[in-house]
Amino acid sequence: TDAAINPGNSGGALLNTRGEVIGINSNKIGGSVVEGMGYAIPITAAEPIIGELMNKEIKLKAESSGYIGIENPITVPDDLVEYYNFPKGVFIRSVAKDSPAEKAGILNNDIIVKFDGTKITTFEELQEELTYNGPGSEVEIVIMRLVEGSCVEKTITLTLGKRPDDK
Repeated sequence: TDAAINPGNSGGALLNTRGEVIGINSNKIGGSVVEGMGYAIPITAAEPIIGELMNKEIKLKAESSGYIGIENPITVPDDLVEYYNFPKGVFIRSVAKDSPAEKAGILNNDIIVKFDGTKITTFEELQEELTYNGPGSEVEIVIMRLVEGSCVEKTITLTLGKRPDDK
């Protein structure tokens, strides 16, 4: 191609002579400097990402975050993932009494791996998802539960509550 690709105008479509999009133009940036080189990402590489973005639901942050009712959750450490073959996710050390989690059947030692359709691998990701789902939101949580020596996947639907410290 013979396209001018400069800061501020990169990222446009690369078209063939029939007007079909065959790539996405991009400039090469090294640190804070544009190196004067342009590349095109092949459309075959970009299509899966474009499709994912087009199908993604736009979420708005809730007025206040929903409350599951899990206490002292932690991200499953990498060494446990490797050594014991634990799934990546959020390990639930304990479930609060009379919480949405307890009412829905979530137990101590369960591992949250998906929250309302979004894969969860860290506690920070779970916290972020909660900001989009306020009290009263019904969500599906996928957990992995240790049953007779192996992890079993279980999907639980629960209604998020209001944090006990929220008025």
